[in-house]
Amino acid sequence: MRQIILHSFILRVCLLVALIVSTVNVAWATTYQSYTGGTRQNSTTISSSNVSSGSVGVISWTGKSCTYSSNRVNIAANGSITYTAEDGYVITKIVITSGSTSSYYGTWTSNQSGTKTSSNGTTTFDGLSANSVTVTTSTEFRCTSASSIQIHYASATAFETTTSAPTISGTTPFSNSTEVTISNAANAAGATIYYTTDGNEPTTNSTVYNGAFFIYATTTVKAIAKASSDNHPSSVVSKTFTKTVSGEKLTPQFDIDDQNVAYNGTLNVTDANYETDGKVTLSSGNTQVATIEGLTVRAIAIGSAKITINCAEGTEYKAGSAQFTLTVTAPEGKTTVPTGTEFANISFANNAFSLPENSTSNAANYTNNTYSIRVSDASYYYYNGALLMGKEDATLTLPAFDKKVSKIVIRGNSGASTKVSQNIFVGNTSVSTATTGSTGTNTYFINESYQTAGNIYKVKVLSDHNTQITSISLYTPNIISTKLNSYGYATFCSEYPLDFSQSSGYTAWTVNSITGNTITFDQVTSSVKGGVGVLLKGTAGTTVTLSSVASSDVPEINLLKGTTAPTFVEDDDYYGLSGNAFVPVNAGTVPAGKALLPATAVPAQQGGVKSFTFVFNGADGITTIENVQCTMDNDAIFNLAGQRMSKMQRGINIVNGKKILVNK
Repeated sequence: MRQIILHSFILRVCLLVALIVSTVNVAWATTYQSYTGGTRQNSTTISSSNVSSGSVGVISWTGKSCTYSSNRVNIAANGSITYTAEDGYVITKIVITSGSTSSYYGTWTSNQSGTKTSSNGTTTFDGLSANSVTVTTSTEFRCTSASSIQIHYASATAFETTTSAPTISGTTPFSNSTEVTISNAANAAGATIYYTTDGNEPTTNSTVYNGAFFIYATTTVKAIAKASSDNHPSSVVSKTFTKTVSGEKLTPQFDIDDQNVAYNGTLNVTDANYETDGKVTLSSGNTQVATIEGLTVRAIAIGSAKITINCAEGTEYKAGSAQFTLTVTAPEGKTTVPTGTEFANISFANNAFSLPENSTSNAANYTNNTYSIRVSDASYYYYNGALLMGKEDATLTLPAFDKKVSKIVIRGNSGASTKVSQNIFVGNTSVSTATTGSTGTNTYFINESYQTAGNIYKVKVLSDHNTQITSISLYTPNIISTKLNSYGYATFCSEYPLDFSQSSGYTAWTVNSITGNTITFDQVTSSVKGGVGVLLKGTAGTTVTLSSVASSDVPEINLLKGTTAPTFVEDDDYYGLSGNAFVPVNAGTVPAGKALLPATAVPAQQGGVKSFTFVFNGADGITTIENVQCTMDNDAIFNLAGQRMSKMQRGINIVNGKKILVNK
């Protein structure tokens, strides 16, 4: 419980002449009624029911009569109140409001540092950070129905501070001796520095640094700093001073761990990673994954590479080297559609379209010598670098373009309406999602059915407000397409989500299972998140266009691995599509946009599997087998005429009551 101790607290009863001076324990209420900015404040009211027998049961007075037996509660001149927070909390602010006449506001001071403001009977102590705070009034404080005392407090850990780390300086290597200095950070001037020279971690019980000192042997100096105003000492800093043996050169020192770098990223090796006076060069153990440019490593494909730091012999150091592993990570598949490429920008700056500068309602065409627009017969004019038009049904007609339009971005003035609703139309059909407000940037993704080149798009106001348009940008979609091979297959992966619900000219498949040398595919008829690998199947040699739609869905089972960036593979680690079969992939870099079958997904086979047959479980319930002449000894096989066959033939076969289509 929080405790409030009232020192020299005087409970003045108006009907009595005598003053009663006593020490009163005030319990901290356990109900916290509001939370503001991470602090908690109590707002329970003092009333006759909880003020009795010289004790007060709460610590905040808020707008009700603070009375006991119909008499006011006052604090006499030089009376003080001590507020002590429970363990783990600090008091951050105290607000005292009298509500009485100016003679009884109280003249308050605090025993803790912070800022004090007083105005119209309210005294505020802010910027506090103490477990216990005492406030004292040199003049009488009188409580009325408008009086209150509010205590704000927060977790003590939010106010804990740590001293900045010091810096250790001195010459290394050295031949006889070297002078060591330790200095505080600029924002920690005056902090006490503690250090060790025996390899142990320093604490505030270690040797206090009082000035520069000399060392005469190879030594590691470790140090911390601690300011009296901070809760915690600094982190440990360390520096090794190495004494050279006459005639013997030093061994280069290295400090670098294995590193992860995103595809297309870089890693810079600096003198913080090595200690030598010889020339430093880098080399890559796998230039298909990482290349070297000076002391910069560039990640060019997914995979890993051993990077060697080579140090040539110098004046005081021997030659040496060290290695670390660089792992290049793949981009995460996206869940949003591609933004497209901007191909046109229509700006109204400097009245480029020579719009009228006074309001008009005459529909008219305007041009800036590049684009022609038309404004409807609503009210409009040029205003502050923008086309201002309104209200409901006011329409700006854009020119037709010879490109597909996937997105339109409209920008407005900062002082424009925050309530205006507007949208994009083709004819009388809205082709995007309406927005509210024209103060900033509004983005309209165009319905795929209305992205056709030559469409005439209109910006229409939908509410009884004005819009202000400073510029309009139009984007053409990034086309996602791939070509099927001469057998009608392609593996594919896009960094963007794909929609297979209305695929045209192809079907998409994921790998469900592998048995022996047979791969079983399941048809995909919905959207999938970017990065999902699929097999596409369609007419041989054709180029298919794939649709993108926002999605975070992934197939429940899919053994294919998509490549969202160029990916280096070792011999036989993966199977890849070749013609009409999956075959082992030789070591090398697989381009982005493909799908691979990990060898780890293939059950162990005697002698290994060299290629696979495809079995497609279609969404229509028909199973198709391709690339195989099947003999099925244990199952009854029938044709559609009901005749039993010794093996499956090209066309539809009935096996155990299930339709199976065989293509050769």
